[in-house]
Amino acid sequence: MNDYGKAIICSGAQGIFQICTDKLFLIESGIIWDVAKAGSPIVYNSEATEGFFTDEDGRVFSVIKDGIYRVEMCCAKGGQPEIVEADSRINSVAYGGLIYTEDRRDYPMLAHTLKRENGQIVFDIKERLLSFEGYIGGEFLFHRRRSKEFFVVTADGREQRLYQADRLTDFERIGDLLLMSIQLADSQARCDVYDPVRREVVDSYVIDSDSSGFYSPKIVNGVWVFQWCGELFSLAPNGLTRIFPGKKIWSYLPKKEGVYVSFKEDFTLYFYDHAFSQTRAYLQSPVEGYRFTLLEAFGGGLACCLFNAQRMHGLAYVLFITDALGESTVEFECENRLFEYAKRYSGESFSYVITFARDVPYDTLVRQAFAAVDEAFAYFSEQNPETLLFDGHVEAVLDGRALTQKQKRALVEGCNKIAQEYFYRISPVTDEAFNVSVIFNE
Repeated sequence: MNDYGKAIICSGAQGIFQICTDKLFLIESGIIWDVAKAGSPIVYNSEATEGFFTDEDGRVFSVIKDGIYRVEMCCAKGGQPEIVEADSRINSVAYGGLIYTEDRRDYPMLAHTLKRENGQIVFDIKERLLSFEGYIGGEFLFHRRRSKEFFVVTADGREQRLYQADRLTDFERIGDLLLMSIQLADSQARCDVYDPVRREVVDSYVIDSDSSGFYSPKIVNGVWVFQWCGELFSLAPNGLTRIFPGKKIWSYLPKKEGVYVSFKEDFTLYFYDHAFSQTRAYLQSPVEGYRFTLLEAFGGGLACCLFNAQRMHGLAYVLFITDALGESTVEFECENRLFEYAKRYSGESFSYVITFARDVPYDTLVRQAFAAVDEAFAYFSEQNPETLLFDGHVEAVLDGRALTQKQKRALVEGCNKIAQEYFYRISPVTDEAFNVSVIFNE
C-alpha cells in the first residue's frame, strides 16, 4: 500500500500555511488557497493588511488594521465566508475568585487589573513592556521586559519579586515551570529551569552557543520537549537532557506513532520512536536541494514547508502526506514550475525576465507568479558574481487573455509586495532598489 503526498509551489517570503480541521490553507497577499483540494483553488481573497492567525478552535482570522476579522470559511461545509468584526484589545479571564483583565487600548501601555467578583480592585498597574504570563500556584505571574525580572501578585494583591537576570534573552513557560535563556561569556548560553512555586532554579544546562529562544514546547510520552539554541532538549523529573548532542534541527513533530525530526544539515525527514532512540522510517525530500521545515500535524499525516537549503526566501513548497510514515512508500505529486527565466542584456548588465506558460489557470498562475518573482529577488540577494551585473529589475510576462481586470490588479499588487520584501537590496548597477513590472500578453 502506498501513501499519498503532494508538494505545491509557493513564495517563501510571503507564503504561510494554516491547518483548520481537514483543510490545509496557503495564505499570501490576502489570498487563501485550499492546498489539499484538487487543483489547489483560491477560496478567499481579502484586503487583510496585517496577516493571519488561527485560534484554539482552528478558525482562521485575518487582521485588518486595528480590528480583528474572523473568516468563517475554514470549518463551514459550504457557502460564502462570513466576516465578523470583534475587538480583541480587552481580555478578561476568571481565576478562582479573581478576574484578571488586560487592556491594550493604550498600547504600548498595558493596563493589568485584578478584581474580585464583587468588583473590588485587588491589583491595578499600567506600564509599558509588562506582560502577564499566567496563573501558577494560586498567584499571578508577570514579566517586566525592561528590567528582565519576574514577579508574582498574590491573591491579596501583594507584589513579590522572583527572578532577575541582566543577560536574559528569552524565556518560555512549560507547565508550571519557566525556562530562562541566559547569555554567558565566551559564546556560551545557559538554560535555567525556574520553579515559581518553590522560588528557585531547579536545574541548569550550559551549551556552547549564543543564547537563543525556546521553540515548539510539546509533551512527548509524558515529558516536555523543546528547541533551544537550535537543538532539541527534554525536561524530565530528573532534569534537562540534550537529545541529539551537537545536531541542529529545523523542526520536530510528535505524533501518536512516533516523532518526526528534520535536521538542518540533512535533506531527509526522520520518524523516530517516542524515546528518540530508533529510526522507524524516513522520507527523502522530493525536491532536490530543499529541506523539511515547519512540521505540523495534518490528518493522519503531516504538513510542512520545503525551503531552499541556502535560504528561507525564494521559491518554496507546501507539502503534505496523508498518513504517518511507516513501511509503506509515499508517492509524491510535485508541482512543476510553469515559468522560465532569461536575462535581457543592456551592455554588460541585465534585467531578469520571467515568462509563464500560456493557458495556466488563474488560481495556479497567481501562486506561481509570486513564487517566481520571490525566487528571482532571493537569488540576486545572494553573494554571487551575477549579482554584480543585475540591474535590479525583474519583469514577469504572463498570459492575460483570460484574466479579468481584478485578477490582473491582484497579480500586479502581489508581485509588488514581493518586491517590497527586498526593500533593503540595491542594484550595484543602477544604485536603485530592486523592482518588478508585470506585463500581460493579450
